[in-house]
Amino acid sequence: MPNVYLWVYGGYGDSICAYLNGGWGISNTQGCNKSGKGSIYWDRLKSLKKITPSIGTRVIVMSGNPQTMMLVANNPYVDEIIRIPTLHNVNTASTKVQKYINKHINGHQDIDLFIKKSNCVYPSNVNQIYLDNIEDQIYNDIIKQTQGKYIVIHPYASIETRRPVNDQEYVSVAERIEEETGYKSIVLGGSFNKKSLLDNGNYLNSTITEDFYYESDSIINLVNKSSMILGTKLTMNALITIGAWSCHTTSAMSLGKPTVIFTTPKAFSYLSQISKKKFARALPFNRTFITDTITEYILDLTIEHVLKNII
Repeated sequence: MPNVYLWVYGGYGDSICAYLNGGWGISNTQGCNKSGKGSIYWDRLKSLKKITPSIGTRVIVMSGNPQTMMLVANNPYVDEIIRIPTLHNVNTASTKVQKYINKHINGHQDIDLFIKKSNCVYPSNVNQIYLDNIEDQIYNDIIKQTQGKYIVIHPYASIETRRPVNDQEYVSVAERIEEETGYKSIVLGGSFNKKSLLDNGNYLNSTITEDFYYESDSIINLVNKSSMILGTKLTMNALITIGAWSCHTTSAMSLGKPTVIFTTPKAFSYLSQISKKKFARALPFNRTFITDTITEYILDLTIEHVLKNII
């Protein structure tokens, strides 16, 4: 029986982009491996298992965020998941990732090489998000409450420098959106413990804290009330996603969906470098503001972008 492995390296944002669309929204011919983020052919997983049912699939996850593991835990086309901590030193990570992955292959073939060498055609499918029964009910309740039309707001990012705007300002955005469109905004986020591997072999543990204390009739607050996985499914089906440069805004961009991103000069510099290659089809639907506050002028431009992309 053939066995293949898939892998992903990085934060939850890296993982979800690879999972949803073969890696950061780039075409399979370009290859996600070149960017060091993971397997190219995540989007062939469903057809691979349906056409070749006897094949075994192992997923190797190198991530400091435990919810990355949950992303594939309920996927019926995954047979086995192995999680190993991400490498803390990003400067040396690219040369070490494959070495750590090789320890967990155990006779499995790289899915990318398997598909390239195969005589069989495996159609591409965007991977579904599989929720447990409790969160599936929460999702269905929200769809019923909003009639499937809502905005996602994600004010947070695990890298602090990517989240310059304070939470209260997002309330103003949500209230203005409801005033103009009648649609509510779902605020996502949640605290978690992050574990990464240092060059000396020791582990570094840290806590990412995300709390949203503001209430408004325009908001459905899911911060610390749901998993990132539910947040991803909500993002996939949102009219538009607004927030910091985060896992949810990048996953929206990787699917070519409308976004508004508030970020810092340093983060924008990196984002602009990768956008043309990785998020090319999303750029016409993205509006990015380099700011540490949402002024009235920026709020007007945000609403203008929202209105343009949800009609």
